[in-house]
Amino acid sequence: MKLSAKRILLSMVLIFLRYLVFFDADLLTREDARAAYGELRFQSIGWHMGEMLFVVWTPGNDEWPHIISARKAEKHECEAWTRFCK
Repeated sequence: MKLSAKRILLSMVLIFLRYLVFFDADLLTREDARAAYGELRFQSIGWHMGEMLFVVWTPGNDEWPHIISARKAEKHECEAWTRFCK
């Protein structure tokens, strides 16, 4: 494996580990039933490292959640979190 590929892989692993800590916080979570994905999926919103994040994930077959996507939460998602916390 070339050095540049190793750096990219390491960067991806570090990003993934950062998001695993996300699941230790208070989250607003609902099942993602928009389509028949063939697996149980969830959408979670919560604070992580000073940002409100929106994460789609599945429990997977082991103790770690499998992250499908993660991004900064949009305005309406932040508002839902605020209503949830009141």
